[in-house]
Amino acid sequence: MSQTVRPVITSGTVAQGGILISAVNGTAFIDVDTSKTGGADFSAALLAAVANNDVIEITSATSKQKLIGFAKAAGSGTLGTDNLGSEKFSYGDFSESPGWVQGVGWTIGGGVITGVTASSYTYRQPTLTDKWLCKVEIPVVSRTAGTVKGYINATPIFGTDVDSGSSIGYATVIGDEAGFKGTGFSGTIDNVSLKQLTAPSATGVTITNSPGGATYNFGLLPTSTTFYNDASGYTYRILSSSAYGKLIATQAPVSGTLHIATVDGGAMFFADGLDFSSYAGNDTDTTKYLFVFYDSTGKSAQAYAGAVGGGKTLGAEINTGTLTLNTLYEITATEVNHFGTGLEVGEFFTSAGTETCDANNKVKAFTDIVATGLHLLSTKNGSTRNMKSVESGFNANAITRVNIYRAL
Repeated sequence: MSQTVRPVITSGTVAQGGILISAVNGTAFIDVDTSKTGGADFSAALLAAVANNDVIEITSATSKQKLIGFAKAAGSGTLGTDNLGSEKFSYGDFSESPGWVQGVGWTIGGGVITGVTASSYTYRQPTLTDKWLCKVEIPVVSRTAGTVKGYINATPIFGTDVDSGSSIGYATVIGDEAGFKGTGFSGTIDNVSLKQLTAPSATGVTITNSPGGATYNFGLLPTSTTFYNDASGYTYRILSSSAYGKLIATQAPVSGTLHIATVDGGAMFFADGLDFSSYAGNDTDTTKYLFVFYDSTGKSAQAYAGAVGGGKTLGAEINTGTLTLNTLYEITATEVNHFGTGLEVGEFFTSAGTETCDANNKVKAFTDIVATGLHLLSTKNGSTRNMKSVESGFNANAITRVNIYRAL
């Protein structure tokens, strides 16, 4: 039975309110509040995914359900300022009270709503569509005690309780109520606002259900509404839009026994006691196999199999300076644990770019490898000795699994 994979390009976690989702069919997009923990990294990953219409996979920390679609195009403008629809709150200025359901401690009058030690929910039922992404703004005019926060269908918006200024935040619409809730709030509020975000800002992307498609829907929606507005945040993965074909073989080297250089211009690998030469192509125009390397935590790196190694070849001994990131080295002199825990003379490691050399700590760089190993190329049938991709946090010195796929 054949098996297909989409190689992971990057992954991460974003705190509550960092990932903002419009999941309504026809207006599918993801935006990002980059002020939230993990938000800036996620936004950069989203925007990078546009070039190849890569897959965006978001998993709720609480429900563990997934939302999946393809990155289509970068957004524009400023989050919360641009791309806003019409006002959905009637009588948001509290000039009149029709439609407002006032909780205990809240009273409308004199063009404001006043709270007196109010800890209840005041709301109305505007015309909303499930899975819209909306902005809620609750301006505090005056206050003597407590705080207030905006809500959609009794779910707090992604923002903070405020005691002055405005509570501004975002939520995916689930239900037909919207308003605000106090926490011992005494004061006045005026000109509340609820508007749909109709497109992503410059920190987000539009989503389609196929690579480069024209249907602005997610390809997979969660079955439960508890996925949306998760107070515990989300994890994400960006996966290549290109699927790779039949799984040919899997190897499970002991951690530390597969040695790989992921440096641009010199990508290559070999493993103690394993022979990969039968998967060789060449370094000019033929690569039949894709290799996916996994470290002990599941992080991955991918590249196509090029020519076999030309025989172990080392450069001149290095006895000064800092080593080059992602380069494979052999130790020729070392003090205890200088180049890594337990590493001794004659052993190998891939540099983190921070190790230093001196008279007692020396290395030689690999310029080629044994014939049981392979050169690695970044594209199918290509000629560039780079990796195709390396997931953030991938540990080249702790590879424990290699999957080999026939490249499509």
